[in-house]
Parts: sequence; structure tokens; C-alpha cells
Amino acid sequence: MSVGALQTGLNQALSQYLVPGLPGPTLKRVIEMTLDKERYAGDLAPIVMDNSAYAQFILKVDFLQTRVKEWIAEVPEGQVNTRVILERIFILLGKQASRNLIASIRLARIGNTLPRKKSERFSPNPKEQLKQAIVCEEFCEARNYAGSDLAFLGGLQYDLLLTNLTRLKASREVQNAFPTAFSDGLKIAHFAYEIGARMGSFPHSEYAFSAGLSLGLGRALAYALYPKEGKVSYAGFLAEVEKKNVMKWEFAALEERARFPLRPVELSALAAMNYGFLKRVEPAIRFSGEAYYLKRVQPKLYPLALLLGLAENGAAGIPPTPAMLEGLKGMRLPPTIVNEAAKAVSGKAKK
Repeated sequence: MSVGALQTGLNQALSQYLVPGLPGPTLKRVIEMTLDKERYAGDLAPIVMDNSAYAQFILKVDFLQTRVKEWIAEVPEGQVNTRVILERIFILLGKQASRNLIASIRLARIGNTLPRKKSERFSPNPKEQLKQAIVCEEFCEARNYAGSDLAFLGGLQYDLLLTNLTRLKASREVQNAFPTAFSDGLKIAHFAYEIGARMGSFPHSEYAFSAGLSLGLGRALAYALYPKEGKVSYAGFLAEVEKKNVMKWEFAALEERARFPLRPVELSALAAMNYGFLKRVEPAIRFSGEAYYLKRVQPKLYPLALLLGLAENGAAGIPPTPAMLEGLKGMRLPPTIVNEAAKAVSGKAKK
């Protein structure tokens, strides 16, 4: 693969698809605060006050207008304290809903759908704007999985990407492929959590679900970077793989590496690094299919990388590679944990 093709792919992935859809410093600070169990909803006020645009849009939210007007009427004219009103709004909504509201503002900014007139009200719709993030959070909550807040962030990456793709008026091919890419990521995440639960304690184990989820991001990006009309087509490649009856997965692995300057797994890692939520485990995502590369250079990330590779294969119905089985053996873990996880994912586990 030529250096020029790789550079072109990197530039396009970053400048066109990722950088314009980044969460931004205010949302990142809000997320850091909401992850802190010692902090309260009202503590969001000073963070939002540092960005006057966010403060003004929150005060314009349509469903908050009755309360905002009541609070303004309580003080003498000209003595309104915006910070106090924001604190009341966040306490009223609670930590989770406040986070969702601020994330909705960021997504509206990315998608150029914020109100343009001073008199115009803001009508956020977190259930639609944060659809993937909320699905992932509720998926974990419904199963009593730990780390639903990190699952939210894993899903938020998809919402950020989709909002930017919509702004770019991405092709029908890309838009139609997006739900499948997300579904694939969610299935990998499900496998990752169930396998991780059987591996015992290891560094960064709390990222099993969210990091597994991220592996679908690269697939969505691959459709955008390698369209049907291009020199190489990701959709065309997948169709070709499906026709194979012999050595299917070996063919897929070799041809994917040969045809695409940036493979989906590399695009997933690039997205995770740029969005920043999973930056600390990005190498585990990048080397999920080749965890042995991390065994000596980043040993604390090695178990997570091995787990992610097992989960991705398990979700696709691909047997673990010899290297993966050797990795499990080295960690003194039985290969049966993969089958046990598969039964749990399918709902056939013994109760």
C-alpha cells in the first residue's frame, strides 16, 4: 500500500469526517464532571458559564421556559443571576438529563440546526440526537451491566459521526450502511462484556463494552471513504467475501489489508483517538486483531486487545485464531469462555 494513498485516506478521514464532528472542550468538560461520582448536577453551571453560547441556548430551551420565567420574576429587574438559574435548571433535570441536553446542543452546532434568531426557542430532542448513545446506555442498564456511562460515550461517538455525515449530505449508501455498522458494533460490545466478565479482573476492563462498540465505527467510515464508485469499494469487498465458500475469513483478512489504505479497525482507532472518550485504550482497539503486538510494549492494554479480538470474531461467527487461543492459554484462561459468552449473548446460558 503506497504512502500517498495512506496519507490521502488519513487526510480525508480527519478533515472531512472526524474533526468537524468533534465533541468540543465544553462537552468534554461536562462529560468528565458527570463521570465523577463525587460531583452533583449543579456543579455543571460554572462549566457552562465559561461558554456563553451554551448558557444562552440552555436558557432558550422550550420546555424550560415556564420555570425560567418564574425564577427571573423572583428577583428585581436587572439583577438576574444566570449562574443561579443554570444551577436550578441542572438540579431540576439531574446529572444524566443535563449531560444529554448539553450534548444535544453540541450536536445541533455540528449539524447547523441551532436557532439563528434571538427570539427563537431551542427545541432539543435527545432521544433522536443521542439515539445511539441512549440505546447503548439503556442496553447496559437493562442487563445490569457495569459502566453504562462509558457505554453512553461509546454510542455518542456514533451520534457525532452520524450528525456530521448528515451535515455533509452523505450518500444513500453510507446512510443505509450506518445502522448495520452500529448494530455490528453493539453485538461486538455485547460479546466483549460477556467475555470480559469471564476473564476476571484486568487493567481497563471497564472499557470492554465501549471499546468493543467502537469497532463498528470504522466500518461506517469505510463506506464513506471507499464508496461504490471509487477505485476500491468497501461494499463491493464485503459482497465478494460473502460469495466465498472456502477459506472465507482468510481471504477477507488478506484482501482487506491489501486493498484498503486504512482498514476498518484502524479507522475505529482513529475515531476513538479523535473523539477522545476512549483515548487511553486506543491501542487496544487498533491492535484488537493482533493483540500480541502489545504484549511487551503495552502489557496493561494487552488483555483488553485480546478480549476485543475474541469479541469481534465471536460476533461474526469466526473461530478464535491460533494466536488468540495462545493468548488465552498464556493468561491461564480456558478457551471455553468464548463459547460461554456466545451462549450468554444468545440468551441460551444456563440460569
